[in-house]
Formats: sequence, structure tokens, C-alpha cells
Amino acid sequence: MYPEAYKLFDKIVAKREEPTPEEHERLMQLFAEMSITEVEEPADEMFITKRLKIVVPEYAPMFASVRCSICGENVMKSRTVAENGEYFCAPCYNRGYYQMDGAGISFEEKFLQGEGISGGANEDEE
Repeated sequence: MYPEAYKLFDKIVAKREEPTPEEHERLMQLFAEMSITEVEEPADEMFITKRLKIVVPEYAPMFASVRCSICGENVMKSRTVAENGEYFCAPCYNRGYYQMDGAGISFEEKFLQGEGISGGANEDEE
């Protein structure tokens, strides 16, 4: 339905190729036109609706929280490092960090510069 827009989108967004100013402007123009076209489309022509019977999933399991012995943050116990009766979150233990990215929340096992507990993972790494 929008072949020119798909072609420009593939180049500029998906392949991350540098667009010419004209290509960028054209893509913005096409996006605006597409938005207006979609908004004006009657809902019953745009969507198929029907009643369904669904099974509601169970609640997510609950895990105990513990307080990090360094920063004081409450952390899911299964996401901590326990040592000598104390609990440490990953950043304080110098093991990595959590980040939100396109795939959701992931743990990056990169060693951080700076603070960490004595005897933490790979403390000598710079």
C-alpha cells in the first residue's frame, strides 16, 4: 500500500543508511500522509473483531527481596550475589549492570570501572 515509504524506511531506518535531505523529507511527508489515511479509515474496515474466551494466565511468581549491603537498594534475591551472609546487587558486586533495550531488560556482564566490593569479580580488570 505504501511501496515508496517501505523502500525509504528500509534504507533509512532498517539498514541505517544515510539519507539525502530529499529522501528524509519525502519519508516524513509519506509518514504524515500515511497517518492521515489510517486515522480516516473506518474501524470496522481496519480491524477484525470477535468475541473470544480466553484463559487468564496466573500471576507472575513473587520472589523475596533483599537489601544490597552497599547501596541499600531492594533487589530480587535471585538477582544478587550472596557472600559472608550479605547480599550485593550486580553493579555493587562489580559484575555488570541491567539495561533496557529493544529486547526488554537484559543483564550486561561487563566489568564496571570504579567501585565494587573487596574481592568482587575481576577487581583487577581495567
